[in-house]
Amino acid sequence: MVDQDCLTPAVAALAGRRIDAQDADASRFPLIEAEYVLHKIIRRFRQERVERLVCSAACGADILALEAAKELAIPATIVLPFDPDRFRNISVIDRPGNWGERYDLLVTEAHSRDDLIELGLATDDENAFSEANSRIIHSALRSRFQRKLAFVVWEGKSRGADDSTADFLNNALSQGFEKKSVLTKRRNL
Repeated sequence: MVDQDCLTPAVAALAGRRIDAQDADASRFPLIEAEYVLHKIIRRFRQERVERLVCSAACGADILALEAAKELAIPATIVLPFDPDRFRNISVIDRPGNWGERYDLLVTEAHSRDDLIELGLATDDENAFSEANSRIIHSALRSRFQRKLAFVVWEGKSRGADDSTADFLNNALSQGFEKKSVLTKRRNL
């Protein structure tokens, strides 16, 4: 039997893990898993009939989701807490991998489509990333889609009180979003 909800087009609000730093204490999203996670996101977007994506553009989950959306011709809105250059330095090129050029292309394309939201917050604002997550959820809520999905791309559990991915998920669920997870690690690693 086919789940009728899956036949209804949806908007996806997405947040998730950045690629692990080289000196990370705990592994949450190893660089070696990036290609695997990209293919999982593509498959899940197809299964869930995602027709609009709203997320940020940090290295790891965000950039992979934006690339998946691009491959599937899904329109995407990027939300950044500060200007693109500052965000690039803080959340994109500080981790292993070739994220800088990918980010530049995605942000340039979003800007040309008028799908780039810059919140203009200060880089030292401790609530900047929470504000960006709230704006992602708010933008998805305002979309024309009745079916609203909160996609989290992570290892499956909160890191604790300062976990912005878990905070995003809790906020989205309180707004009536359906939870969808994509795990950042294969179980057998």
